Amino acid sequence: MAKEVIHRTNTLQFKGVLWDYLPTIGIITFVVLFVAASTLYPGGTLFDLEYQGYDWFHNYWCDLMAATSLSGAVNDSRTIAIVAWVILCICILQLLIRSFHQMISPGRIRKLLYASSVLAMTIGLFAFTQYHDVLVAVCFPFGATAAFGLSYGLINSDLRLYKIAIWVCIVMLSASFFMYFTNIGLYWLGLTQKLTLALVFIWLIGFNIELNKMEASES
Repeated sequence: MAKEVIHRTNTLQFKGVLWDYLPTIGIITFVVLFVAASTLYPGGTLFDLEYQGYDWFHNYWCDLMAATSLSGAVNDSRTIAIVAWVILCICILQLLIRSFHQMISPGRIRKLLYASSVLAMTIGLFAFTQYHDVLVAVCFPFGATAAFGLSYGLINSDLRLYKIAIWVCIVMLSASFFMYFTNIGLYWLGLTQKLTLALVFIWLIGFNIELNKMEASES
């Protein structure tokens, strides 16, 4: 009996840790799969259709999810890239919902942020389809609303670094969006996108840890 109780306790603790750190686990998994998928990309960029393999300077993340590469070959990286993207969207949605539940008082604002988060991640989830550009354009306002919601929720916290860094993330994400849809500075977009992802991921992982502390202090 005692062994069964200990086993159940350990299982519950493990599940609790898994749930708490799901966003971090999801981001790390995404990065690993991203790198794996990049090794399978046949080649081609907007600036050099004959380029062999994945160009970390010019190729975009979404290139890995396309049915065919920019060189015209069948894209072997597609399946892994899509799995990575689905995992990332689900894990970020979990973090957003937990964050707003923790930091935003019940009411219309919290409901708006819940809805924006679900819409952003659900619509963005299908960015691997042929409607990529339309879906990105549609989900961007919802994602921006969720990001502003995080900033709003941090106002009364002591997390000064995160208050500042989130605005750097928002500016860089907005810049990438602007560059993609206007073709201004397109030459630098591939690199800008990856630097932005790296910064956002670092912010999210750090914030995940802080959110766990907030939740634990109130449990």
